[in-house]
Amino acid sequence: MVQQGAKVTVVHGAGYLLNRQLDKTAADLLQTYFENKGIEFVLNANSQTICVDKDNQVTGLTYTDNVDTSIPAKTIDSDCIIMTVGVRPNIALAQQVGITCERGILVDNQMRTHIPDVYAIGECVQFDNQLFGLVAPVYEQANILLHTLNEQPGSTSPVFSVQPTATKLKVSGVALFSAGDIDVSHDCEQLIYQDPSHSIYQKITVKDNRILSAVLYGDVQEGGWFFELIQNQQDISAIKDKLLFGKAFCEELLAG
Repeated sequence: MVQQGAKVTVVHGAGYLLNRQLDKTAADLLQTYFENKGIEFVLNANSQTICVDKDNQVTGLTYTDNVDTSIPAKTIDSDCIIMTVGVRPNIALAQQVGITCERGILVDNQMRTHIPDVYAIGECVQFDNQLFGLVAPVYEQANILLHTLNEQPGSTSPVFSVQPTATKLKVSGVALFSAGDIDVSHDCEQLIYQDPSHSIYQKITVKDNRILSAVLYGDVQEGGWFFELIQNQQDISAIKDKLLFGKAFCEELLAG
């Protein structure tokens, strides 16, 4: 839209961009990149009202500050508003019939609700305090439910678990990758490499000699390898201090 001459302002509820996939350092690099392209940002903003004129045409957006509620509401003039709100479970029917819900329909690791013979899968469910808006875990839920429904007496069916996910931003000119549980920090080590002159930032979070998450900006060529280490929960004690040098260097070190 900017390339077509429009003035663009991104209004975001969190304090930094892609707050579920990035840490603040990587998000700041991403924001700077887009600001240099002419995009403006309003962060920690809680959208309140879409303003319209007497002809029902959009004229702006009113928002409040999520951090300082004493700040009066502000309005951004606009003739077009695009909303990207993600996936929000529709749990109204489940609530009406008495199925236990929180943000989504609560299920166990075999996709059972608390009511016998009632199951749920997909973007409407909540498991282990998480919601699911991606295809891969929903496919896995369907597979688990299939085994659950076909379970024979005395047999053991597979169970559903939350698996690490990876994100690679598909924006021209931006090299960005993240994987694993980005929010984990307690009792963890953080391996960080940063080259501000080339806008390169890499952070690997490690606990008990296993990688929990990876955030890469500017240089993502090792993203697939880090994700593999996260998925396999491989012991990286022998290469931990050389991890940020990459797969080839570490394999050569191990072959030693």
